[in-house]
Amino acid sequence: MFNTLLVNPIFNLLVWLYNIFGNLGWAITALTVISKLVLLPLTLPSIKIARKQQELSPEIAKLKERYKDNKMELAKAQTAFLQEHGIYPALGCLPQIISFLVLIALYQSLNLVLKLTPESLAEFNRRLYVPSWYLSTDSLISTSFFYLNLTTKDPFYILPVVSAAFQFLLSKLMMPDSKKFSQQAQKTEGKTDDLAAAMQQQSLYMAPLMTLFLGFSLPSGLTLYWFLTTLLSLVQYRFFWGGWGGLSDWIESASKINLRKRLNFFNK
Repeated sequence: MFNTLLVNPIFNLLVWLYNIFGNLGWAITALTVISKLVLLPLTLPSIKIARKQQELSPEIAKLKERYKDNKMELAKAQTAFLQEHGIYPALGCLPQIISFLVLIALYQSLNLVLKLTPESLAEFNRRLYVPSWYLSTDSLISTSFFYLNLTTKDPFYILPVVSAAFQFLLSKLMMPDSKKFSQQAQKTEGKTDDLAAAMQQQSLYMAPLMTLFLGFSLPSGLTLYWFLTTLLSLVQYRFFWGGWGGLSDWIESASKINLRKRLNFFNK
């Protein structure tokens, strides 16, 4: 059922794109853009919920402090508080689950193409909807893309490192502005905000490290897909988040340095 509903359609779309572009790298790029556009209606509610929860974090921190000894009452109070502000966390989970299932299907579809061998050719052709797309042992898919062979690891590890860097920027963007977070922490008693800050700091580095590890382990075709997904997510969150989030302090510092350099230039 999963293969019929998700894997095979995505797999056929990838093969169709390859037939259009004649290059697997550009086909993966187009597939990534299409998948992000298709998932956008599911992604937007999650972004809005996360943004709203971030804005309400001072009040949520107060609830956590008030009910720190009673987790059941805390759960009830937090759910009621969020619903008062039009946030239903359960509804926000559904798009994430669907997006995750699509991600698995994309991974499996890419694997079918990247791991194509003469031995697996019959299974490859069996999944295709259009007979004219069938391949033979004399016409396997070309996997060259710039300096990469998309079926093997990046020989220079450029793609994994760049992917990890963009994943770090994405994780930082999704964090609250550090100045605002500090002001919120001062308004609440106890160590609830300190704990939240520590957890956010861990997640900031965990995702890039995982990206780096996977990039060193997976074929560069999958790493290319992950890099493009991260890059598009960064653009998507910046556009719909309505700010720079945790990157605000870096941008402010960079602006001050640039202004200082300009002033020094004119003072010469």
